[in-house]
Amino acid sequence: MPAKHLQQAFGSAWSDAQVAPRVRSRLSGQYAALGEGVRSARAAVRAWVQVWGASRSRRLGTKVAFAALAAVSLQAAMVTTVRAALYDDQEYLVFPERWLASLDLRAPARDIPPPPTASPAVGGMNVAPLPLVISQYRVQPGDTLSSIAFDFGLELDTVASLNRTAGVGVHMVDIGEIVRIPNQDGIYLAAGADLDETSLSHGVMADDVLATNRVIGSVVAADTQLFFSGVQHSGAALTLAIGAAFQRPLVGGWVSSRFGPRIDPFTKTRRMHNGIDVAARRGTPVRATQDGRVVAVGESPHLGNYVIISHYVERYSSVYGHLQRVHVRRGHIVERGQLIGAVGSTGRSTAPHLHFELRQGHRPVDPADLIARMR
Repeated sequence: MPAKHLQQAFGSAWSDAQVAPRVRSRLSGQYAALGEGVRSARAAVRAWVQVWGASRSRRLGTKVAFAALAAVSLQAAMVTTVRAALYDDQEYLVFPERWLASLDLRAPARDIPPPPTASPAVGGMNVAPLPLVISQYRVQPGDTLSSIAFDFGLELDTVASLNRTAGVGVHMVDIGEIVRIPNQDGIYLAAGADLDETSLSHGVMADDVLATNRVIGSVVAADTQLFFSGVQHSGAALTLAIGAAFQRPLVGGWVSSRFGPRIDPFTKTRRMHNGIDVAARRGTPVRATQDGRVVAVGESPHLGNYVIISHYVERYSSVYGHLQRVHVRRGHIVERGQLIGAVGSTGRSTAPHLHFELRQGHRPVDPADLIARMR
């Protein structure tokens, strides 16, 4: 019985010895204990039926149904508990920094057509100057940045830009968090060396920008951040600002290891986990999180079969590890959502899963801060 249900929980990983014997033994013990509870519940239901008789059980069928349902629910909870136990033993990989630093992670050459980006920001739309007023809103249960923007009649780009940096954390708000709410749509931009030129390039007048920001005089430093009323990001800059630049690299699965320092189950030491592990069935399609160029394909003792893609957006690159199969080669140009491999358990791995990283330059960032449904 335990082996049957544990194999259902982990698929071929259980029989293929991808789950370490130590982990397998512990999970079998936990499952057996839960199984005893289920058997007791079922025995109670059978005894109840025998005592009260078939006719009475039909009249009180609702009670029997509830008792049986409780037993079935307890059995369903067993798979969840087994999965939860795997979280503690999931691999927390450390990506080799020295090797990564040797890779060419520059953005693709300009002769490769990038996604269309007319300009980083567009559209003053002849908005009349209105002095900027920023109020504060305290996040309530059920709020998202999108719903907050809608409730105040603003674009998500506006609210996200005032409260997040480069789209980091757009998909997450904390109850009680203070969100800045402007009285008009627009975004902050650097004044630039020539404010007149910067303003005209975004369809607004310099005098209007100064009036909106209540700036007295006409001289501002080039790096001064000013609110440009009516202007919005566009192209890749817009997708990044509103948290839509990257997509989830696979459909389904569950996050079994999060970004951050963890205890390595192999060395029993505290080490940094530079990505997110998504447990999924062996062979699950893995797709490119964003357009870009494949800069590395190979195999390593830690990551097993891996792919690294350099993207067009703000020097970002993505890493896909433990692949069973790889469908791209170095130098290939890939599109967002394109199939690049399949989930496997190659390298240092306890079970089939995808090790996924996002890096800006050589700095790892938490994918959950940039991609929805990655927590």
